Amino acid sequence: MIHSHGESRLLLLGILRDLEAADYEVHTESLADHLPRFVGEYRPDAIALGKPMNLAIEVNLEGMSAKSAPDEIQRRFDEDSGWDLRVYYARPKRAAEPVEPVAVSSIDASIREVEELSGKGLDQLALLRAWATLEALGRKLLPGKFERAQTPGRLVEVLAFEGNLTPTEADLLRNLVTDRNRFIHGSLDVEVDPSDLARFTETLKELRGQLLSQ
Repeated sequence: MIHSHGESRLLLLGILRDLEAADYEVHTESLADHLPRFVGEYRPDAIALGKPMNLAIEVNLEGMSAKSAPDEIQRRFDEDSGWDLRVYYARPKRAAEPVEPVAVSSIDASIREVEELSGKGLDQLALLRAWATLEALGRKLLPGKFERAQTPGRLVEVLAFEGNLTPTEADLLRNLVTDRNRFIHGSLDVEVDPSDLARFTETLKELRGQLLSQ
């Protein structure tokens, strides 16, 4: 069954939710009670009873061997005016690729760009550049912790736990996570406090200084 694969299960749940909204009666258990006789022992992942026809729904994971309706069963579905077999494919979730650390000179240039953007009043763009710089610094300071792409929240918490950020710095960044996320997800009018951005920049410089002691 597809329930062992999270991506397939999420896809199935979405399909069934849409069918229910279209007034279908959906079932994932006791399917034999509702399926036509010609399916024999074959069991789809779910069925949906309704108009214009009843649906047998199968969800498979791309790139992996999985059960599928035999050709004869598929042919019988094709010939039956009351039923349709619909097969969907879920794309397996792949582990994020490791991110290579950048040169210290690139970090220095990025900190300068944060300051330049802020000086031009482009505080939203400066904030995004600052977060990118923070992750690059974290990857240099703690390569074993940040070898893959990070969420802003985890980035801050790990740096704080390891002692690279002071409690005050960590609190500032936790507050700025909200501004960053709102802007990234479409709140284009989000306002960034220039004083918070200046403190963020000083935090970046402090972390850059820690590289000298490594």
